[in-house]
Formats: sequence, structure tokens, C-alpha cells
Amino acid sequence: MILHGHNPLEDMSVFAARVIRGDVSTLTTIHDRVAMDSRGRRRRDCNTSVYRAVLRLGFDRILAVSEATARDAAAFAGLSPHRITAIANGTDFS
Repeated sequence: MILHGHNPLEDMSVFAARVIRGDVSTLTTIHDRVAMDSRGRRRRDCNTSVYRAVLRLGFDRILAVSEATARDAAAFAGLSPHRITAIANGTDFS
């Protein structure tokens, strides 16, 4: 079974399911700058600290929608860049 989250709330649910079941693969997609406010400053609160731990401990792979987002996620959560894959969002030119 593979569980996939798309935002911090879903990611925490995926992490909980992994802890309870133990036999699932986990994946999340990060769509934007991780835990930063609109001015690019890092947010520092309890939820941010919990989410950092969830990203570090709860996922086998992390997808990011750009190289910049992948770098932000690695720096934010202290992840090895090898755990993050950047895949650009698709574009429909029709």
C-alpha cells in the first residue's frame, strides 16, 4: 500500500497511518515554499516543528514541484537531497 499526502494536514494523517500500520510506503508532494511566510521568512511555531519532524521521519520519498522547492524542503527539514525528487507541474498548451 502506498499513502500519498499533498499538504501538512494530510501528511500528518499519512504519518499516523504509517505509525499504526507500519507496512505502508509513504510519499508526499510539496507544492510551495515550506513553512515560510509571504516575505520569505521562516515561521517558527509548534506546528512548523511538528511538520519538520513528520517530513524527516514519516516519508520514504518526497516530491517537489520545482528544484527551488526541493532545496527549500531539504533545508527546512534537514533532509538529504537524495530523498527529494523535483518534478515540474505539467502544462497543457492546447
